[in-house]
Amino acid sequence: MCPAAADVVGAGSEDLTVDKTDEKDAVIIAPLAAQLRCYVPEPVDETWGRLRHLGARREQLLVEAGSHVQQIRALLECVWPAALDVARQPFRSSTWPATMAVVLGRDGGDLARTRRLGLARLEAAVRRELIRRGRQRPCLRIVRLLFAALTDPAGVTAHRPGGLERVGLLLDDWVETHRRLDDTEQRMTGVLDQLRLTGLVTSITGLSAVGAAAILAETGDPHRFATARALVKHAGLAPREKLSGTFVGRIKPTGQGRPSLRLAAWRAVWAAQHANPVYATRVPHLTTREHNKLTATQAQAVIAAAILRHLHAVVTTGRRWDPAIATQSTTSGSGCRSRSWPAATRRSCTHWFRAGSTRSSASSGMRDLSSAQRTASSSPPCCAWSARTRERLAGDQWSSGLG
Repeated sequence: MCPAAADVVGAGSEDLTVDKTDEKDAVIIAPLAAQLRCYVPEPVDETWGRLRHLGARREQLLVEAGSHVQQIRALLECVWPAALDVARQPFRSSTWPATMAVVLGRDGGDLARTRRLGLARLEAAVRRELIRRGRQRPCLRIVRLLFAALTDPAGVTAHRPGGLERVGLLLDDWVETHRRLDDTEQRMTGVLDQLRLTGLVTSITGLSAVGAAAILAETGDPHRFATARALVKHAGLAPREKLSGTFVGRIKPTGQGRPSLRLAAWRAVWAAQHANPVYATRVPHLTTREHNKLTATQAQAVIAAAILRHLHAVVTTGRRWDPAIATQSTTSGSGCRSRSWPAATRRSCTHWFRAGSTRSSASSGMRDLSSAQRTASSSPPCCAWSARTRERLAGDQWSSGLG
């Protein structure tokens, strides 16, 4: 039994721990529920609700597109493996799907008939197919290599006609899924424009409007989170420390909260860690320092948490992301105390770069969300912490990595 439940039981005159009935459980649960130790319910808003549903549809289409790719790859590895070797990343190429569409659509998977067509006529057909898809110039190297692979005998030839017919159908489904995905992403960015957040969220270098919309679709209105730290806990990226006496356990993210939000932030890392100058500097530092060196995956989790903090800050303060503040915060945090910024903005900026307590848990994240009436100024400033505390809490142990 949890300590809170034990306190409730101890307050009564009857021992309710001997047996278990619905009535006695209700006596224990009711006082706990009255304490409201839960997340603040997300406010009902038509615009944010629409973004949530569009984000769910986008996630569904991404999974569907990935499923098509895996099925096409598996079938080609069985019946025509040479077709996958003509391009380093065939499904990221515009020429490879167009060429496959010509081969499988025109001749129904009859590779000998396509061979008789000739290379010049095949290149002309691929060029027309690319123009129809909105592209301009094909990669002739891929077309020529695929033409040469038409005579490759590798694979289960008995299943080749049926397998290639199925690949052609899957390619059509894959193209249609991407068309619907593009339409959904355009709708999501349209919602951002309606909320007047596109300029703010894209001010974070390396974060696209679609990536920010996917994150905000999972978080809802960031104003409902009292601090940026609460948003990170909601994603399950907050650090959790394990200490008992002389024992020091491994510090790792809680993994609790909203997995889909954690996935959306993780996807945003891949472009941001290269395009953003602050993140690009931070990742090598975290992975090459002598003390408490992080792996590449751990460093990417640090950047994912930082993106959530920065996104919360720019949305709630209404100010664009400033790389100078992010850079200054890596030293003494003086950027957060700049007199040129309003007091409320400086307090929010403090939450950009501080990790908060590493002794985070689900209950502490709930308390952050249920105490929105507290101001950010109630927390001690970064400069009031000791050097060891700043090192441990402000970036060295799965925190934002920017403190």
